[in-house]
Amino acid sequence: MARGVRLWLGGALACCLLAGVVYLPPRGMPTWAWRSRYYTPPDNPHRVRARALDFEWQEANAAVVGARFRERFAPVVEARRIRDTPGPILWLEADDSVSAWAQPVMQVALDSAWAGLGIGVSKVSVGVLAAQPRFGGTRRGPPSAQENRGVSYLLPDSTDRSTCLVVAELPWFATRRKYIPLPGLVSWGTRVLGPCAFYARFGVPSPRVEQWLGRRQFDVALVAGWSGESRRDQMLWWRLMGFGDMRWWWAGLYSYPAPTLACFAGRPDRCRQGFAAADRGSSGRRPRVVVPRDPWDSRKVYLVGAEWFLSDVLRATGAERFQEFWTTSLPVDSALSVALRRPVGEYTVSWLRRFGPGPHFGAATTPLDALLGAGFAALLVGLAMLGQGRREVR
Repeated sequence: MARGVRLWLGGALACCLLAGVVYLPPRGMPTWAWRSRYYTPPDNPHRVRARALDFEWQEANAAVVGARFRERFAPVVEARRIRDTPGPILWLEADDSVSAWAQPVMQVALDSAWAGLGIGVSKVSVGVLAAQPRFGGTRRGPPSAQENRGVSYLLPDSTDRSTCLVVAELPWFATRRKYIPLPGLVSWGTRVLGPCAFYARFGVPSPRVEQWLGRRQFDVALVAGWSGESRRDQMLWWRLMGFGDMRWWWAGLYSYPAPTLACFAGRPDRCRQGFAAADRGSSGRRPRVVVPRDPWDSRKVYLVGAEWFLSDVLRATGAERFQEFWTTSLPVDSALSVALRRPVGEYTVSWLRRFGPGPHFGAATTPLDALLGAGFAALLVGLAMLGQGRREVR
């Protein structure tokens, strides 16, 4: 090939690549985010270590507090069982003035949430220990992302298979002595009860299901919300979508692991694999303490909006089929498919689509951009051919 033609074709290829970089951002990406799409800030090792220490401290603290207060709960639990009294037991550790105001309000919230969930008298009793924050105030942030922060769960174990204990910070409305509407109180109650509500309603799960939940830190059972409709903000949409035009915020979206993104984008096989990955049989040490992961640590998110997943499965399947799943010895992904009567991957994709459109990863362009790019390339090739045709061979 003549040198001139190679130069022209090389220039045309370079121009096409330049047009691709400029005109082909990921689909739906807003203009203001173009510059940051290739940059992921490195994680500070000191922060990683601090998060790990905070997680370990929460587990150890919950275990110590639970062991200290389980003896205090025991007589009350036994008396309520004799009288067949439904509902959770509330114990406050706070100033007298705060306790006098918060005790009846929080008890109403927990009892209303318990009644709404239809639990009634349960074989597994639930105790809620709420302590006043040591350093004043509660954690700040979006309410639905923070209501599970500062909450730990002590599950029934071999020494006490009939009590599930919740260790939580005193909620903001209690520390500020501010009345909120009953639906807000019920929402707080269902989130705080979390996995303990599942234990109270359906008993201790089978070893295989419990091991699977333990490896996921019970992320799919953090909200006992089967009595009401799922909220859109369970998907952390304020983190994933732009505030102005509500298009995807790719800097946040790409922070999730690749399997999580693949499921979120609508690939049923990856959703099913995500459930099967944590299912390694029924052997292993039983989960004792559950500390919910930080929702802002997106690298450890296995399913977007996971905290509501089992509640929505229960709503879709009914209590009887969910009970069969809860006590199954089958592989978890197969048991979920049997309960849902459809492949669990397909259900998960449709479940995710109820809260927002699926993002499409990779390059995309508008018809006008494609037309301009093709016209530009055709012009360059035409000029190369014209220049080559005018050359004389002697």
